Amino acid sequence: MKFYHSVLPFILLTCVMISIANTTEDLTNAEENTESCKKLGSESESESTRDLTASCTRTIAVTSNTDNALALVPYNEENILPYHKKERTFQFMGQTLTIKQEWNSLGVAAVVWDAAIILCHYQENHPDLVRGKSVIELGAGSGLVGMVAALLGAKVMVTDRESVMEYLQETIDFNLKGQGHTVSIETRALDWTKDVETFNETFDVVLGSDLVYIEEAFSDLLKTLNRISRADTLILLSCRIRYDRDRSFISMMKSDFIVEEIFYDSYTDIRIYQAQKR
Repeated sequence: MKFYHSVLPFILLTCVMISIANTTEDLTNAEENTESCKKLGSESESESTRDLTASCTRTIAVTSNTDNALALVPYNEENILPYHKKERTFQFMGQTLTIKQEWNSLGVAAVVWDAAIILCHYQENHPDLVRGKSVIELGAGSGLVGMVAALLGAKVMVTDRESVMEYLQETIDFNLKGQGHTVSIETRALDWTKDVETFNETFDVVLGSDLVYIEEAFSDLLKTLNRISRADTLILLSCRIRYDRDRSFISMMKSDFIVEEIFYDSYTDIRIYQAQKR
């Protein structure tokens, strides 16, 4: 018993030192992560150029392996759940556009993808491509790309499947008509598998973002592009090449169109292709 009492203070002191050491290590790692997060923010383009870099301001508490020490660790919500956020806000031409995402009810159509954001910035940096032109957006989803074209002075038609029309119209009304903007923009249902044969309009510019992810739709998309374009129509498609099948669509296009990659964003791995009829 005397031996136990003699070593007890030493045991307690050792436990305390181990706890402090683990806590210090956790806090050091947290500080390093925070500095890395800050470095990412400084090296990335500003929000006016891309809404892709998180703010790095929120933190969460986690327990260390001592089960009693807390450390503050950066929590990057933008990179973890950007597509599941209920609402996302973007700035283009000094205008705020708010998109309410409805992943659970409408799936991929009601989400803003990186390819759409990059195509919006490309238009903003090259406004003459759409200003004063008749423009159609295919597979518009939230209509963000088409709304930016309209704000730049284009006469725009945004299209998607019938099931998306209510969401698309509400988004446009909230951002443009509800804010008092004087723009020319309309919505129309366009299903590439059945509506294209009765679609008789052609356009100066065709816009599309992330359209080439379902291989079964490639032939219908190509048929639609042929139907709505003239010899002088400019087609701008933005996408992330994920698989070989995505490249196969670009190869398919080359049979009817002159296709060129005109922009690549290494941060998001998004490419923009320009195409015109042969």
